[in-house]
Amino acid sequence: MGILGQMKEELKYEIIGIALIALGVLGLLSILAPSSGLVSICIDRVLKSIAGEGRYLFPLLLAMIGARLVLKRRLTTTVSERMYGALLLFILILTFCHLIIPVDDSFKAGWNGDGGGLLGAVFSYILRKSFGIVGTYIILAAAGIIALLLLTNLSLATLTKGFASGLLSGVKSSLQGLDNFFFTKVEEDREEPANAPVIIDNTEEPFPAGAPPAGLKERAGNEQNMPMVSDFDSKKAVVSPDRPEAGPGEEAKEDEELDALFNKEFAGELGAYKLPPLTLLSRPLKAKNIRLNKDINENIRILEETLESFGVKAKVIQVSRGPAITRYEIQPPAGVKVSRIVSLADDIALSMAAPDVRIEAPIPGKAAVGIEVPNKEISMVHIRDLLETQEFGQAKSKLTVVFGKDIAGNPIVGDLAKMPHMLIAGATGSGKSVCLNTLIASILFKATP
Repeated sequence: MGILGQMKEELKYEIIGIALIALGVLGLLSILAPSSGLVSICIDRVLKSIAGEGRYLFPLLLAMIGARLVLKRRLTTTVSERMYGALLLFILILTFCHLIIPVDDSFKAGWNGDGGGLLGAVFSYILRKSFGIVGTYIILAAAGIIALLLLTNLSLATLTKGFASGLLSGVKSSLQGLDNFFFTKVEEDREEPANAPVIIDNTEEPFPAGAPPAGLKERAGNEQNMPMVSDFDSKKAVVSPDRPEAGPGEEAKEDEELDALFNKEFAGELGAYKLPPLTLLSRPLKAKNIRLNKDINENIRILEETLESFGVKAKVIQVSRGPAITRYEIQPPAGVKVSRIVSLADDIALSMAAPDVRIEAPIPGKAAVGIEVPNKEISMVHIRDLLETQEFGQAKSKLTVVFGKDIAGNPIVGDLAKMPHMLIAGATGSGKSVCLNTLIASILFKATP
């Protein structure tokens, strides 16, 4: 067994990577300074004959492969689409560099290292003899587009759209820069007074159909001629700093007076407020029940066979499917300890190809053991599904909000009035903002102003 065979796999790849990096650097120095030694002259001559002006890419490719071996400590045996795209682009460049050479002198010039070397000579000779110079350019253009698609892994429509938008943005910014350069100098030289007033346009646009009544507009237009807080006739609405604290009964009385004052001032003018319809929210796409039932039945079979292989003959009596987790409720036979089923969590996860399995033993209020298995595809929970449930619709509190669904797929509904403190925390991207927007939307669909 050789020395490399006795080494650790990671150490072996590091040694090979360092050797390739050294060869790449040596090859690049041989191309840049071929007179530095006999080996450098030979390397430059061979690479020049093979690839001509594209010989610089060979040592760079060796150095890149070596760096990957040193960093990754493993050798990739699969060839990706980007590698094919890079190889095709390299051949296209060599062929294009050789098109300036007459077709009859292709191989002689390639041997001397001109154009694209012998590689460019072979491809350019075959293409020009078979399709002519015009056909060669057409084939090279098509192959260039294919190489670009392989390198970027994007469709032609996406590339075209991105290029067009970038070009349009560049032209627009250039025109804007020219306009600023030629036409804004006179305006910049005009100095404005240091204490120039800031003009705020409070002109109201005409309201469309269904706008507030004219009384509100008239009062808004006459606000500048009215003293502050003059709309509130009740002196109790103005908080005085010298006023002693009011008792509980007085505070309740003040709240009632303020509510009556608000209804008197605004309720009659705004009219009856209508809650927004649920049709404003998108309806979720229902998954195919046939496929879901097939997956559940398959998991039931695997679960029962796995338990039986360990001596536990249990049957699944109920299945509760949630957005992210499906709970399988099993009823163990008499004489089987619950701890025995709990100890099989890793074996169940292995047999069901699940990243993790949680066992709830027993389920509160049931004579069964729950085995929670993550779904292969996490279902999106739509707020419309939650707002259409009876739990939310029949709730009496105006501060009823929805939070989501539990592992059994049942809606989670809460009352903010019973939550004096609530903490919404989580990592970045875990859904804190979505939770806040859901709470706000729940109140908007439940209560009027």
